[in-house]
Amino acid sequence: MSEELGTYSLKYKGSTYTSNEAGDITIHQNWEGTADGFGTVFGTLIWGPTPPSGLNEGGKIEWVGQSFLDDGTTVVGQGEGTWETPPDDHVAKTSLLINISDGTQIRSEGEMALETLEWNGTIYSV
Repeated sequence: MSEELGTYSLKYKGSTYTSNEAGDITIHQNWEGTADGFGTVFGTLIWGPTPPSGLNEGGKIEWVGQSFLDDGTTVVGQGEGTWETPPDDHVAKTSLLINISDGTQIRSEGEMALETLEWNGTIYSV
């Protein structure tokens, strides 16, 4: 069983949208905030590519981010996972497996809310 390592709280900072020849959409969202054990965090969440109709359901996501640790060093996190949206609600539930540049791996379970423009969740050991 995974050990809970802490929580994170990130604020939405903007998006870039692109489409491919098939008409699938890719969204790059920028986030910043803090995470227990990781200090200040900046990163980009990449959604898709997803058919436009799939934006109401769920799909693949990728995370690329940088953390500024309390000891003055930084680490980079890169990972993949999935997202889903409950019916009739403007939230996205995320699940990511993230490889940290120091060799560790973590699992992130979170929820984004359109109302607050926040992405909050829990970090677990793998």
